[in-house]
Amino acid sequence: PLPTLFRSLINGIPATALRSNFGIEFIFTVPRSALVGGTAHVTWAAGHGITNAAGDLFNSTAPGTTADYTFPPSIISFTPTPGPVDNLTQITIRFSEPVSGVEASDLLIGSVPATAVSGASNVFGDIYTFTFPRPAPNGGVVHVTWSPLNGIANAAGTPFSSGISSSTATYTLPD
Repeated sequence: PLPTLFRSLINGIPATALRSNFGIEFIFTVPRSALVGGTAHVTWAAGHGITNAAGDLFNSTAPGTTADYTFPPSIISFTPTPGPVDNLTQITIRFSEPVSGVEASDLLIGSVPATAVSGASNVFGDIYTFTFPRPAPNGGVVHVTWSPLNGIANAAGTPFSSGISSSTATYTLPD
């Protein structure tokens, strides 16, 4: 943990690292477990000890010293890992947090919706397995994307960012 002097709290969990550019801006690193649920409430640890150059204590309860940030769920992993694969009839996707509104038709394999989906929740995020017929029966590149009409969102109602590159995958199937 960081010395008390540099403690900030994200949803009550202390930061684990700190970077600064000459004391002008401070960047705190927090464990992923602090970011579950779609909202990050940023506060300061009691007894933080932060002072200015004159020795005045930082008022961590003054207006503007705490903040709430809402962020979308994201994808942590695809299984199989994108790239060359021998066969492709299912993909398991792990989201960064619990989500709802997941339907088979949300995942597009070569622009064709998956035919089935099953899922499970855990404290580290939701895991969904999508199944579909083998795309590209003669081999080739298969792009996996999301329907722009998907209704996937986290508990705070923040929609899944399906259009960013980390939300897509590309596989190559043999002939």
